Amino acid sequence: MSGTYTYNYTNIEGCPSSDTLHLNISQHNDTTYYVTACDEYTWNGTSYTTSGTYTFDHTQQGSTCTNIDTLYLTINYGSHNSYYQDACEQISWHEINYTQSGTYTFNYTNNENCPSSDTLHLTITQHDDTTYHITACDEYTWNGTTYTSSGTYPFDHTQQGSPCTNVDTLHLTINNSSHNSYHQNACERYTWHDVNYNESGTYTYDYTNNDDCPSTDTLYLTISQQDDTAYYVTACDEYTWNGTTLTTSGTYTFDHSQPGSPCTNIDTLYLTINYGSHNSYHQDACEQYTWHDVVYNECGTYTYDYTNINGCPSTDTLHLNINQHDDTAYYVTTCDEYTWNGTAYTASGTYTFDHSHQDACEQYTWHDVDYNESGTYTYDYTNINGCPSTDTLHLNINQHDDTAYYVTTCDEYTWNGTSYTTTGTYIFDHTQPGSPCTNADTLHLTINNSTHNSYHQDACEQYTWHDVNYTQSGTYTYDYTNNDGCPSTDTLLLTISQHDDTAYYVTACDGYSWNGTTYTSTGTYTFNHSQPGSPCTNVDTLYLTINNSTHNSYHQDACEQYTWHNVIYNESGTYTYNYTNNDDCPSTDTMYLTISQHDDTAYYVTACDEYTWNGTTFTTSGIYTCLRTIYMARCQLHSKRYIYLRLYKRRWMPQH
Repeated sequence: MSGTYTYNYTNIEGCPSSDTLHLNISQHNDTTYYVTACDEYTWNGTSYTTSGTYTFDHTQQGSTCTNIDTLYLTINYGSHNSYYQDACEQISWHEINYTQSGTYTFNYTNNENCPSSDTLHLTITQHDDTTYHITACDEYTWNGTTYTSSGTYPFDHTQQGSPCTNVDTLHLTINNSSHNSYHQNACERYTWHDVNYNESGTYTYDYTNNDDCPSTDTLYLTISQQDDTAYYVTACDEYTWNGTTLTTSGTYTFDHSQPGSPCTNIDTLYLTINYGSHNSYHQDACEQYTWHDVVYNECGTYTYDYTNINGCPSTDTLHLNINQHDDTAYYVTTCDEYTWNGTAYTASGTYTFDHSHQDACEQYTWHDVDYNESGTYTYDYTNINGCPSTDTLHLNINQHDDTAYYVTTCDEYTWNGTSYTTTGTYIFDHTQPGSPCTNADTLHLTINNSTHNSYHQDACEQYTWHDVNYTQSGTYTYDYTNNDGCPSTDTLLLTISQHDDTAYYVTACDGYSWNGTTYTSTGTYTFNHSQPGSPCTNVDTLYLTINNSTHNSYHQDACEQYTWHNVIYNESGTYTYNYTNNDDCPSTDTMYLTISQHDDTAYYVTACDEYTWNGTTFTTSGIYTCLRTIYMARCQLHSKRYIYLRLYKRRWMPQH
């Protein structure tokens, strides 16, 4: 029936719709076609490439109705998207990981059920993280900054817009030049770095130390000289030396070393004490006596002062007795016999009696009287003839002629035909026939021997003996006249020891044990290994460089995967790397790795009229992306969200 009709429905876009029909009923043959096609559609010989409403008049000739078919055509298009993507090391696109730059395609059927192809123009950038292991002396300049201490230093050289954060790392070891100062006191000379120094001064030694750094050591050297003086002294009776009075011959020493001096200074006194002579002589003479070119004719005591053979002032004393001639003639006539001076005579004749002297030794007893002095004595008596008589005694008292001789000589001495080789007291009896005294001379003999001393001497580096420097071990002789005036030879058995000062240059890891001590820090250490009794002080020196093992910890965030020491890691975890560092020390680095994954999500949405996504309202169909970047420590994680949006508009059928 003809009329007006409405029709409510949901169109193919899913939108509520209402068509109104103003109907006039004829027997039309009008057909409506709703067609959805991809890219193009051919209808009744015509190709259509855009959506729209198309009609086709197929009225039959002579028909009362005009017959028109209507085509409601929706053309959906295949998707052909191009994406330009920068990524750090790798990117995942449609569940495929790409690690190289290039152009990649992805074929699929889009939401409109059309065959589609997306193109990815991919640029892969690699991390440019370079590690530098540098050893330098004193300081090192890197990227405009000067470093003076060892350490690990980063430098961020990320280019603007780069997807990778690029950080270079400098593992810097600063070795310092050595500048050591030594204050040394030495006796006579000092050896330093194979050079002998015999004068005080400041000396330098340039060298490259164990860390290959130019270095200079400075030696402040004070050289002291041995002050050992030998004194050869001959004195009479006594000698005073350094406050001490000496009365006998001998060798004496005096230590005058200064406190803190490296030299031991000892003076030596070779002392000979000679004595003055004091001889006494008792002499009887007739009428006169000559002594030391002086004529004496009277009894008395005389002295003679002189210097003896030892050069000492001396005095001899002469006790002199002068006798006069007493010759008397006696004429006697007697009977039968005659006794004269103790002798009986029985025949006439001329007899003599020498009564010039009655010699006695020390004393004489005459007629029970003791006489101890020379003189003329008388004795009155009555002789056998009854006549008063007087005897006269001409008495000469002799003293012992015992002479003491003090003689000093070399090696041997001949006295009265006998040779003596040792010091001693010797007696020689020179009593004259008929002498009332036994006379013995005494020889006080000092035999000074030629000196033949042997000295065993240990010395350090050199030794000075009698002003001659000796630097080698050996046997040496010295000829001289000793203090006793005797030709002498001394022998020196010399042993020269060398300083055993060794310098050790050692580089060790973490710690080093030397002579029982463990050292854990760089420095200069000494060890005294002088042997007991050695003339040399021996000190070894250790120039120690302690290099430390490296134990670095790295906290690393990475996207998808991370390459560390040529090993690719794609899981979070704790990893270690063992190696020998630049100082040749066993080392271990530890990496705490966190791996993040790309978060690219595709959303397929169909909406009516408009759609709001991530704060933006879209009113037309299309493919939209929302890029969100999460900044991490090592790379930027780019997460893309894709929305495939199809918007349908409500359509209203026109009224006919």
